[in-house]
Amino acid sequence: MKKSILREYARLIARSGVNVQPGQEVFIAAELDQPEFVKMLVEECYKCKAKKVVVDWDYQPLQKLHFRYRTLTTLSKLDNYEEARWQHYVDTIPCRIYLLSEDPDGLNGINQEKMAKSQQRKYPIIKKYRDQIENKYQWCIAAVPGEAWAKKLFPNLRKSQAVEKLWEAILSTSRALEGDPVANWDAHNKDMHDRCAYLNGLHIRELRYKSANGTDFQVGMIPEAQFCGGCEKSLQGIVFNPNIPTEECFISPMRGKAEGIVYATKPLSYQGQLIDGFWIKFHEGKAVEWHAEKNNDLLLQLIGDILDLAKVEANTLEFTYKPTDLNVLMHDIEMSVQAKVQNGVALNCVKGLAECHIETEPTRLTQVLINLITNACKFTDKGSITFGYELQGEDTLYFFVRDTGCGISKEGQARIFQRFVKLNEFAQGTGLGLSICQNIINKMKGTIGVKSDGEGKGSTFWFTIPYLPAVIKKEDDSAGESKEFIERDKVTILIAEDNESNYILFESLLASRYKLIHAWDGIEAVELYKEHNPQLIIMDISMPRMDGYEATLEIRKLSANVPIIAVTAYAYASDKDKILENGFNSYVSKPIDAKELNEKLKSALTSHFIFL
Repeated sequence: MKKSILREYARLIARSGVNVQPGQEVFIAAELDQPEFVKMLVEECYKCKAKKVVVDWDYQPLQKLHFRYRTLTTLSKLDNYEEARWQHYVDTIPCRIYLLSEDPDGLNGINQEKMAKSQQRKYPIIKKYRDQIENKYQWCIAAVPGEAWAKKLFPNLRKSQAVEKLWEAILSTSRALEGDPVANWDAHNKDMHDRCAYLNGLHIRELRYKSANGTDFQVGMIPEAQFCGGCEKSLQGIVFNPNIPTEECFISPMRGKAEGIVYATKPLSYQGQLIDGFWIKFHEGKAVEWHAEKNNDLLLQLIGDILDLAKVEANTLEFTYKPTDLNVLMHDIEMSVQAKVQNGVALNCVKGLAECHIETEPTRLTQVLINLITNACKFTDKGSITFGYELQGEDTLYFFVRDTGCGISKEGQARIFQRFVKLNEFAQGTGLGLSICQNIINKMKGTIGVKSDGEGKGSTFWFTIPYLPAVIKKEDDSAGESKEFIERDKVTILIAEDNESNYILFESLLASRYKLIHAWDGIEAVELYKEHNPQLIIMDISMPRMDGYEATLEIRKLSANVPIIAVTAYAYASDKDKILENGFNSYVSKPIDAKELNEKLKSALTSHFIFL
């Protein structure tokens, strides 16, 4: 690419991007692979009469090594010089420029939980500084082609050709190839302002998106919301463009008003890993189904965290108390987390009472315990993980998760439960978050804490909840006499699933042991039940023509006893309660876990049949 064009692009970033003011300091974050362009940008900032320009160099392979070899405690620590720099930002209000050129999949393979936790722990320290400069400084994110990034986009070209091709794409979309880029952006910002004014004049209350790839999505708008786009203005009145390029006019959606399905046209680079070939289905404002061809687990974590954090922020976590057999709950948790334990680590479950029937919120209690155990699994590579409960006094249940893992420093223990308020303000986290666990336990009128003797000495996470004894009605002993006799290879399972790939998964897991019947929607499920009288039904909740709730209601008119297992991606406790209250015997969550599915099938079948 011609140096004259690149210099114009650098001028655009300095003048239209951050709009450097005389006497301002400028901080530039860039990768080591961009020395020539960074040199141009530094010079253009000085031509704008910047007082000082500082370049913070980064190198993605080194970043990967840091996350691989540093301890979580070290990664989570903000050194004195780093905190001093944040204070300097507060004192001087500099411009900040971020040049993005790294490999979008360059951090693949690192421990994402370790990265998330370290960033999450740093956030409370940094937040006090960020709050002081919020909306006061100019910032800009601009793209520069790195070799690895270019080769991913143009794999059939040589590196130099791929970089050149990516330069052309970036400069073209940034309005820097023809004419004066600064003047081009002045015109662009005016056009964006006019477009927003036009849209606001329409008083749009709903938007619908359709595309050839299958996207069909509609979303309602907040009545008072206004369309915005293009440049922004700091509290000091300085106009700047936070993103180069930027094309969108945006507005705030209304809670609960999102319906349909969205298919991604491009991969999502999230924390140095690509989530590719993904789609998300919405119903009544909730993400109810999703799948990614690549990094589906990361997509699942990302969406689940956003849902839970949104609930925490809105203070709308649902709690439904019911009589619960605590020992059964602990056993189920043990079974579900067994696969997460690293090789060579023993998992032990301690049940403090021979029988313990309590009034509690089982979904939230399970959520907290699984989160604590999962954390222990990730940071314990030898020794053991022991979890359980005991009765303290007459009115308190004490739960614990004890591991022989890496341990936590005293400093870390003091701030480990602090809330990670905003996902997009420092670095996004992918774990559930101990702050959410704390919120749940507080809602359950309990306390939560952690004990550790330091790094390398293991940790014990603990919490308490009130002990509320409950009476659980036991099934009539004669019920077993009504069980039917059946040969195992004669069991027929009806699977109601509108997604072919999901059905293929069920088929791969079950076809060798059971006869399978496939219904594409709820109406067909009812008809096939009448025709074949299957011994068990696996019912997807979200289906066309007739959903799983409606189909189950119709089938229950024909049989009150046939086991029906719901398949759901719903994330809220109230939704799960709704499932169990509307004729289903149990449920499995998407993405399907083979072990969980088999356990649910075994439990449902053995409660209704005696196998010959």
